[in-house]
Amino acid sequence: MDFHIKSYPSLNIDMLRQVNRQETVEAVYKARQLSDRTGLVLEKISLNPPDNIPDWDEAGMQRRVDSWKHEVEKGGYLLLAEQEGQILGFGLTGPKKQDGSIELVALFVSASVRRMGIGQVLFRELEAHAKDQGGKSLLIYANPTLSAVDFYLGQGCHLIGLAEKSLVTHLPWDVVFAKVL
Repeated sequence: MDFHIKSYPSLNIDMLRQVNRQETVEAVYKARQLSDRTGLVLEKISLNPPDNIPDWDEAGMQRRVDSWKHEVEKGGYLLLAEQEGQILGFGLTGPKKQDGSIELVALFVSASVRRMGIGQVLFRELEAHAKDQGGKSLLIYANPTLSAVDFYLGQGCHLIGLAEKSLVTHLPWDVVFAKVL
């Protein structure tokens, strides 16, 4: 697939409307503490029937745009994957924090073009930019879905915990990852 990556100084709702967030979720991950209490291990939980993550509604889109605009204004970095004027996906990192971490605030690819390398390219570009900014680690709050967790594990990220949901409230928790830069 032929696409290009561009950085943008701001995000608007029209951009977000082009990215179809829908997904059928057949499994999620849950973390449990190891018996020796030295870490966490992920357990896959099959969903029967599968859960359907809907596309964003207008209120949800506006809430995200408002939040993500704020991240960009504070010094975050926004990348869009485009093909012939159509936005296929996007990624956003926040500004570097005092501890040297940089949060991967958002990474989304439209349903019709997933598993074609777009997410990987966006992730690698955001990771490189975070390193260039002097970041020491990338912090990621991901949905517990099979696709999201497997994606971040495949990018070399490590499980560090679970967090309560903030935006996608119909899923029970976020899986928290970190990647040393």
